[in-house]
Amino acid sequence: MDVQKQYPFETVAVCVLPNHIHAIWTLPPDDADYSLRWRLIKTKFSAHFPHAENLSASKQRRHERGIWQRRFYEHTVRDEIDLQRCADYIDWAFSSFHRYVRDVL
Repeated sequence: MDVQKQYPFETVAVCVLPNHIHAIWTLPPDDADYSLRWRLIKTKFSAHFPHAENLSASKQRRHERGIWQRRFYEHTVRDEIDLQRCADYIDWAFSSFHRYVRDVL
């Protein structure tokens, strides 16, 4: 991924849901710029889809594509217990990961 090469981060866990995404990242010690990474990922992803014709005036003014929600919410993991809690939260019951673990591992 271009963004990850330019602005390093490690994906600890990720879950893409029907209408949003959850991710746990480890960023470099001296760099906590989540906003830049999400903006670049969203921009690069959105470039692969045609422009929607029925965007609100607000979205048009902000040059938004209508794919993503405007905001994201970040949480800094404090310790191993907090990491486990976050990972449990993003563990979506319908994820194909569970089938993979059952069938392959």
